[in-house]
Amino acid sequence: MPGRLYFGACPLLICCLTILVVTTAAPINTDVDIQSRQQTSNSDIQVLREIHGKTYSLPLSPNPKPFLVGSTVTCFTLQLLYSAEEADHKVMLWIHYTEADSGLKRVHTISFAVKEERTPSANNFHFEFEGSSKNGLTVQEAEFVHHPTSCDVLKVTLKNGDCVYIALPTSSSKSGVNGCTQTSEHGHCTYETYDVSESEVCLKYTSFKDRGRPEATEINTPSPEDNKPLLETDIQLQEYQDFKRGLLFSSLVLVYSSYGDDPFPLCMITYRPNEAPGPDGNLYILTPGVTGDQAMVQEFKPYKLDGHNDTFKAAARIRRDGGFYESRVIFTDRRQCILLRTPKYHNLCELFTGGRYTNGILNNICFFVFTVYCKQPEKRFTNLGDCWPPANRGN
Repeated sequence: MPGRLYFGACPLLICCLTILVVTTAAPINTDVDIQSRQQTSNSDIQVLREIHGKTYSLPLSPNPKPFLVGSTVTCFTLQLLYSAEEADHKVMLWIHYTEADSGLKRVHTISFAVKEERTPSANNFHFEFEGSSKNGLTVQEAEFVHHPTSCDVLKVTLKNGDCVYIALPTSSSKSGVNGCTQTSEHGHCTYETYDVSESEVCLKYTSFKDRGRPEATEINTPSPEDNKPLLETDIQLQEYQDFKRGLLFSSLVLVYSSYGDDPFPLCMITYRPNEAPGPDGNLYILTPGVTGDQAMVQEFKPYKLDGHNDTFKAAARIRRDGGFYESRVIFTDRRQCILLRTPKYHNLCELFTGGRYTNGILNNICFFVFTVYCKQPEKRFTNLGDCWPPANRGN
């Protein structure tokens, strides 16, 4: 049975909308509050938002050894995710690459916090290193250096003094790598110029095609009584259950699962809305449910539930162990998290967040709603390697 959300004399999710407005519907006010305590300029925040969720690839000619891994690779991509955790801004780099010698596919993360500045600079802002999943990678400092509108540059300096400038073309740049011209400012540091990547080139994807039809889902008519709890499928909640909008903010990582022995967990989902065949693009998913280091890709075809407005498509069929199953959105804040239920697959409840595995100011309501609808999870993931073994292999 779908879960019910209830508190006092009114449905709990409706009662919590004032909290939701503070955390998601009014991001400008949240940023102003954070800025006053952390002295981070709005232009800095805008830079992070613009590159949030984008994937960049490094051309391997003439240098097939990216600075951050120090070994010869056959492909190398990185993705930057940005979020706000209470009073802090957080940045996480996801690195995907394939080793040339072994052929192993690897995924690593490097985590930073935006450093509090006593006097914010108009030219750059600094990061504090918080950790990396790659053994031996210890960062001394990192900073974003503002360049012309065609390019944003991230400078990373290691403990041993080695450093690299990572040049990322902006969305306004139409020249790709040509818009990130190397300058004399880099000194002895390595200079790597990236290009925007339209696909996950470093992972081999197995394609799955759903030839079934959307399942009919019964909608319970809401009770006229004010104190009657709402079902997950109640039409009063539909504006918080739009599947597509819940996926648009970034790559998503699985944090909570109600099925502890799931052989096919969806460890990381990256949504490409503009890819063929359309109109809604494809989902790229890391899961141990496919062979070896491979991942999977499937067409995303969201649809509305019976009785819902055509605007809000709350369900889609997703490949699980042995077939496609209807997954329904319980709740999404449309910015940092999404909760899914898959009734015919062990009545599975899942919580995905936009790159962060912890509760913070922008996704705390999602952790709360999961607990109310789905109780305590059987499985908690604290990093990608907990879920997807290739990310956990030795370095």
